[in-house]
Amino acid sequence: MNKLLVLLAVVLLGAGAVSAQNKPAKQAGAPTGMPSLAESADQQTKAMAKQLNLTADQTTRIKALQLQQLNEMKSLRSKAGDDREAMIQGSQAIREKYNAEYKTVLTPDQFAKFQGGTAQAKNKRGLERAN
Repeated sequence: MNKLLVLLAVVLLGAGAVSAQNKPAKQAGAPTGMPSLAESADQQTKAMAKQLNLTADQTTRIKALQLQQLNEMKSLRSKAGDDREAMIQGSQAIREKYNAEYKTVLTPDQFAKFQGGTAQAKNKRGLERAN
């Protein structure tokens, strides 16, 4: 009976180890279920492409910018730690930098629409936090 329990425990532990190895790798330190930076950039780019009717070239360039921006934000979060003010100032500087980059890729009409969507998202987040 004891041998059977030991054998069962070994089989269950082995199965758990094998299934853990089959999971796709995510970014280091990301909470479970969170998309990688590349996946986030891809999702954001797809949303922008749909909203702004981007060309293939614009989509490629925006995706590269999105990934760079997300990497800079990740770096800022690790450097700022618990310093909320540093995080706010740093993220604002990063947003301004990349908005200038987006402006060079987008047409004036697309950029205006992009800024309008950004303002709407800010307002929505502000309302959600107030509730």
